[in-house]
Amino acid sequence: MGPIFGVIQLELRVKILDRENLKTDLHCLPGEDLRLQVRLSVASAEVKWFKDGEKIVDSGHTHLEEQGSLRALLLLGAESGDSGEYLCVTSDESCGFYVTVEEPPVTIVDKEDVQNTSAVLEGEEVTLTVRVSEPTAPVRWLRNGQQLSLGARFQVSSEGPARALTIRQAEITDSGNYTCRTTGDELHFSVQLPWSLFHSQPLVSAPRCVEFLSELHNVTVLEGECATFKCVLSPEDALISWQLNGSALTPDAKYIMSRNGLCHSLSIQQCRIGDGATVTASAEGAVTKARLRVQEAQVLFVKKLQNVIAEELEDVILEVEVSVEGAEVQWLKQGVVIQPSNKYTLETSGRRHVLRIHNITFSDRGNYRCESLHDKTQARLCVDARKVMLRTPLTDMETYEKETVTFQLELSHPGVEGVWTKDGIRVKPNNKFRVSANSCLHSLTLSAVTLEDSGSIVFTADNIRSCARLTVREPPVTIIKKSQDVGVPETVGARFECELSRAAAEVKWYKDGKEMKPGPHCRIYSTGRRRIVQLSHCRLEDAGTYTCDAGDCTASATLQVYEREVKILKELEAINIQEGDNAVFMCEVSPQDVRGDWFKNGENLKSTNRIKIRQEGSKHFLLICDIQMEDAGEIVFRAKKAMSRAPLTVAELPVRIVKQIRDKTARLKNRVLLECSVSKPHAQVRWFRGHTQLCPSEKYEMYSEGTCQRLIISNVCPEDEALYSCHTLHDESSARLMVEDL
Repeated sequence: MGPIFGVIQLELRVKILDRENLKTDLHCLPGEDLRLQVRLSVASAEVKWFKDGEKIVDSGHTHLEEQGSLRALLLLGAESGDSGEYLCVTSDESCGFYVTVEEPPVTIVDKEDVQNTSAVLEGEEVTLTVRVSEPTAPVRWLRNGQQLSLGARFQVSSEGPARALTIRQAEITDSGNYTCRTTGDELHFSVQLPWSLFHSQPLVSAPRCVEFLSELHNVTVLEGECATFKCVLSPEDALISWQLNGSALTPDAKYIMSRNGLCHSLSIQQCRIGDGATVTASAEGAVTKARLRVQEAQVLFVKKLQNVIAEELEDVILEVEVSVEGAEVQWLKQGVVIQPSNKYTLETSGRRHVLRIHNITFSDRGNYRCESLHDKTQARLCVDARKVMLRTPLTDMETYEKETVTFQLELSHPGVEGVWTKDGIRVKPNNKFRVSANSCLHSLTLSAVTLEDSGSIVFTADNIRSCARLTVREPPVTIIKKSQDVGVPETVGARFECELSRAAAEVKWYKDGKEMKPGPHCRIYSTGRRRIVQLSHCRLEDAGTYTCDAGDCTASATLQVYEREVKILKELEAINIQEGDNAVFMCEVSPQDVRGDWFKNGENLKSTNRIKIRQEGSKHFLLICDIQMEDAGEIVFRAKKAMSRAPLTVAELPVRIVKQIRDKTARLKNRVLLECSVSKPHAQVRWFRGHTQLCPSEKYEMYSEGTCQRLIISNVCPEDEALYSCHTLHDESSARLMVEDL
């Protein structure tokens, strides 16, 4: 019993390449097309796309594309609902994309047509109007930089793209700067209320009382938290300003100011140690202050180290995430602080801290720890001997002489030394063989190959073995000289010839796509590199396209056969003949080798026992034997387009009575038969009783059978006794019928 081998089929691990350069945070405007794309390590691998956990399929809005190793998801005409998390999943890995479909900025249109300054009197009504670019977009109205509180006197309205603010029963305190603000634009108005024209003297208003009903309080927060200061200010329309260490604040992403009736607040986002300061709120002489204190936050590990098992010579990443952005941490191995070097790379990005260990060896095994001032985390690194696997095996190659061919395979690890052999002999690099290795790729290139280079190629490394077959073929046959189009008259020969690049090549000849075979009319042969088809005595049906097929290439040419002109030298002559005789028609044409056809009353005649057709040189004969009446008609001879006609007239033979009628005696009420025979079968006859012609009825029955003509008289009575006769056109016969009583 022979050796038994086990075959293990290894599936290639499908990886997403170049992940560090992938743009995973994507933004676009509504209506734009957006493309999400990855490149795989295996070109034939399949991927699945998901959005927020639901599988995506091809549709009019989403389109899945595959091109080589690229896999892409195309969002056509993005909508706001397309925002979310997208996931590309292979059999081994996945990659996430975050898509945001941003609303387009809303602008204020026709600003130049807006009246920005309005002067009104107390008690009057004023309306401020703008038009925005998006009919459904919201707007905010502000007075002197503060959100405007709506009520019975301040009303807003919208109609399509128009937005309006109406101030009813205007008061002196309504004077100021009004702003209409959208997400991407704003427009300012100035409203002025002069003293009433009806007052004879200027009005003197008493100073109003502005006071803080609830003052600011000191706030202490941890680093990274938000600090909020609140106060209550009366009256409601009093304007408040905020200061930090005496410097005026303006609203932005860090400093958020808000108002709700009498309540005012200032929120300071993402507080830092250096943000500790005095916060001041002032309004028309009223002032309140408070102190902001920021304490250092504890640096805790929100993502701890995980144990890692890796193969030697790989790069290992140990990663943690801390609770405070920018916090300092320290890496240690077996209690010894790790410093950046060729072996170790320390990276920090926000709250993420990474330790990269390059080209690990067994000496890198052990416990690794990351410490902050308030927390620590530890994990163990285990190093296994590397297991070299074959990712992409060698494939069989087929090429032509003098070409260059490259065998290539991919291993799971870079830097692996291998050996190439051809037909069991180790390959040594020279002018013909070139061996190269680039990372995981190993290749063998053969230059200017010959037929003798065909054989087996083997690559071996560690426990890896991959084989392939090299097949070298002769260069493809080409047609050096193609056959030319040919035009010949009928009966003349034609020749098609092609010259090939190689003498030993086989070809096939085709006419109109059907393979040709040698025959009496067609000769197919070859001479050296020439391939020839010879046609003799060309006919009209030989016209067409003739193709020489050499397998790798073809050449075609057309044959035109010109029809010869046929002339009638002697026309057909009319024949008047008697029934039963023979008729001979003769027509003479030129040229003499042309074929012709005979027709009678439009029906093509063929040779039979009675009809004989023959040709003697230029003369064509038609013989019709034993002429019958139905042979009469027009005889036509046609050769090509030439035609001759002549009538055939048949004279009928006289019908004679060859067997006379005999006298008969019949009894009353019986039937009696009178019969005679004529010279022609089925001849037309008439029966008479005396001089009266008889017609078929219940009394008389007449019929013929061949040459026999019969008359049957039924239910004989005394009145039937008479002389009966049978008449043809040329003869007659009579007999007497006598009737006896019973």
